[in-house]
Amino acid sequence: MYCCAAYCFSDARPKRGQDPDSELATLYQKQRPHRGGHSMALANLTSRPEFLLLGLMDGTDIHPLLFLLFLGVYLVNALGNLSMVVLVRSDGALRSPMYYFLGHLSLVDVCFTTVTVPRLLAGLLHPGQAVSFRGCFAQMYFFVALGITESYLLAAMSYDRAAAVCRPLHYAAVMTPGRCMALVGASWAVAHLHSLLHTLLISKLSYPRATPVRHFFCDMTVMLSLATSDTSAAETAIFSEGLAVVLTPLLLVALSYARILVAVLGVRSAGGRRRAFSTCGAHLVAVSLFFGSILSVYFRPSSAYSARYDRLASVVYAVVTPTLNPFIYSLRNKEVKGALKRGLRWRAAPPRAKLNLRQMTLNRPKCIAIIKKIKSSIWNQVRRDAVDRRIHYGKMRLLIVEPGISDDFVCLSASLSLWLDPIKKVAIFGGTHGNELTGVFLVKHWLETSTEIQRTGLEVKPFITNPRAVKKCTRYIDCDLNRVFDPENLGKKKSEDLPYEVRRAQEINHLFGPKDSEDSYDIIFDLHNTTSNMGCTLILEDSRNDFLIQMFHYIKTSLAPLPCYVYLIEHPSLKYATTRSIAKYPVGIEVGPQPQGVLRADILDQMRKMIQHALDFIHNFNEGKEFPPCAIEVYKIMEKVDYPRNESGEISAIIHPKLQDQDWKPLHPEDPVFLTLDGKTISLGGDQTVYPVFVNEAAYYEKKEAFAKTTKLTLNANSIRSSLH
Repeated sequence: MYCCAAYCFSDARPKRGQDPDSELATLYQKQRPHRGGHSMALANLTSRPEFLLLGLMDGTDIHPLLFLLFLGVYLVNALGNLSMVVLVRSDGALRSPMYYFLGHLSLVDVCFTTVTVPRLLAGLLHPGQAVSFRGCFAQMYFFVALGITESYLLAAMSYDRAAAVCRPLHYAAVMTPGRCMALVGASWAVAHLHSLLHTLLISKLSYPRATPVRHFFCDMTVMLSLATSDTSAAETAIFSEGLAVVLTPLLLVALSYARILVAVLGVRSAGGRRRAFSTCGAHLVAVSLFFGSILSVYFRPSSAYSARYDRLASVVYAVVTPTLNPFIYSLRNKEVKGALKRGLRWRAAPPRAKLNLRQMTLNRPKCIAIIKKIKSSIWNQVRRDAVDRRIHYGKMRLLIVEPGISDDFVCLSASLSLWLDPIKKVAIFGGTHGNELTGVFLVKHWLETSTEIQRTGLEVKPFITNPRAVKKCTRYIDCDLNRVFDPENLGKKKSEDLPYEVRRAQEINHLFGPKDSEDSYDIIFDLHNTTSNMGCTLILEDSRNDFLIQMFHYIKTSLAPLPCYVYLIEHPSLKYATTRSIAKYPVGIEVGPQPQGVLRADILDQMRKMIQHALDFIHNFNEGKEFPPCAIEVYKIMEKVDYPRNESGEISAIIHPKLQDQDWKPLHPEDPVFLTLDGKTISLGGDQTVYPVFVNEAAYYEKKEAFAKTTKLTLNANSIRSSLH
């Protein structure tokens, strides 16, 4: 597009002896109705001027090829940006601050191009379009407002990425929903105030009537060059207030990416650095194109004005950059690609539900409305004479009811369920940390006598994950086995030079995976002990997993009145590479308090019951039992808190007695959390109540973690049932 536009600009010079301004002025006069002499004089005195947009090129020639080119670019722009807006609004997986900003950026981009491109397209087919005074300055107002909004949104996005990369443990506290809304609101407010100021200043200038405008829209620099009155006040405002407004987001972007660069250079992994540089490089190219073209157009003296250069630069920041943004910021992202695939599958297939012929308690009018909606969707997908036909969609299944059945009958016998594949292979891991002995003891027992963990039609495999660490009764040999199941470590070439735990991770991935494949085990239970007073704890990694939420609800209900907590470690900036993560459904089990290298009968009994209840749930699910919708209370990680330290990096305060053993209990901002040796109390601070977990965990001293803050949430799960029944 650059080459095509440059060629057209270079070829668009007026022919010898031809003045494009006079030619288009003549065209303009032909378009205007004829007035008498007295009426014409009166019109010149009382009416405001109109402007004649010359478009991309001077002259009156029609350019159908350029029209098709820019029409295609505009359609791609609208499709890409509107798709992103819809995805962010509709997909629950895109709820992080990053996607909140991307949704607003996409909305601004599609509006930004809509302000100018339709007029550009009209000018390519019908050159010399007349624009009223009000229409011209309305276009200028919205163009400037949307352009400045985009620049501040880019700054907010760079700040968000810097917070995620440089302060991952504090990310949730830094990028709160309120702060994100404030950043977006401030972007819109500053942009509109800035645009209003400059639009008012420039609109007060004097202009000749029937003025040819060498541009495809009413831009500030063009209008200043056409003014016949003094423009010093407007130019001063642009170079002072305007420069400050534009440079502020540019400096924020530069500082944010500088911090990201410093953080990335500290990454030990060459692959991680390469991916980070690839992503940041693409972002910087888009930002440089946008800000560079704006600065080159608006912040130079009016004496250096060049219509041809301005039009080319305007194409870059008004058309090209907004079109590239969804591809650079969004569609290269795996989560966005996944959301897009889910959206396409949802529209291509009927609702993932089943119509069961059995009693239902819904009221009749509401039920009929639901069934009609489901039936109309189903009949569009299959032949109307389908009777009891089973159709698979991924892991879900539909039972199509005969079309002749009346709505009243279906109403009395319909229910909705998610149909999932049955569970076939389950592994129980013990000894991921060699000094957490309850899991080791149970797995060794089940390796000798597996009767209590066997269920009909289910393969259950107990397994010692870190035998060398178990033998030495230490947490690990070279590195933490529960942190090395990432693609980089799993993909390394096998060598004796690798840390023992990395080699062991590759072996486990081969036996129970490969990770992210259809051949991996369905469920892995990873058994752990903690020195913290965590009680019975289930660890959840995905808040949208109906199967695991249903399982955890079953375990919690079966253990009652013994409390069982659910710890949700889903976090936008914390990526876990746990041992259990190679399974389709990873389940972590923590039971404590229990010292390292010690066995306690009560802790062992609690963990044993948790596994038994989990296997009972799987057995019932495989046998066809339907689990109705449920809700569970979970504690979602916010950030991890380190101990106070002195200048040498040594711990200078310990856990306060009032916090010790108070896992899962509410902790208020004024409550004490640390105590120094001279008796000074350090309170939590902040502005919200949190729930501490892993308080004073022995294994986390080396990780510089005193405790983790969580917030309490409620997760809901749909009704589920095995697709075999």
